Amino acid sequence: MFFSCNRENSDTVQQDLVFQTYTLVYNGTEDKTYARAAYRFSNAVGTLLFLSGGATVRFNGNEMDWKNLLAYYELEFQGNLTSGVFEYTDADGNLFVNPISQVDSISFPATFTSLTQNTGNYTLNWVGTSLAAGQDVLVTIDGTFQNDVKLFSATNPGSTSVILEANKINGLGPGTADAWMYRNMSTGLIESTSAGGVISARFEAAKTQISVQ
Repeated sequence: MFFSCNRENSDTVQQDLVFQTYTLVYNGTEDKTYARAAYRFSNAVGTLLFLSGGATVRFNGNEMDWKNLLAYYELEFQGNLTSGVFEYTDADGNLFVNPISQVDSISFPATFTSLTQNTGNYTLNWVGTSLAAGQDVLVTIDGTFQNDVKLFSATNPGSTSVILEANKINGLGPGTADAWMYRNMSTGLIESTSAGGVISARFEAAKTQISVQ
């Protein structure tokens, strides 16, 4: 989401050119939800902005904390928070309100304990609802070799599984591998400046470990 460490105060730029990014993330490994907000000048890859000159951002009525190292605002909640509202007030006093709902839960099946190399593709059927329009599912597996992280995805509405391609399975280092699964959805904002923005929900399944052999 972030491509530059350069940042400046938001009241030094034209307020109608502040690009807004909002994310609601549930982390199943930690059983925590993170609400995050970030601001850039002009577009999604513009200069990062620190809210100043009276500009503020709140989530569910609570002022969000600035994370200096990551250059975004964040609030942390215990458990799965399924909805909320971001409220951004710019330095000119304009208010932008954007609600968000969490996507459906997703998790690994209890039977997903191993992958065998040189046996073709593997169909991983997740536990949870099928993909809705605008959603995708991403699976990441990190094997024992250095730099052998493999990515797998499903994007078609109605899908209930991810195909783990044979060539990627074969590229994993043998032994115990870490696996993650994410259900994602992103849309445009209801209320935005002329620069626009994006709002995203992500449900992260609890991390699992499998045997690659």
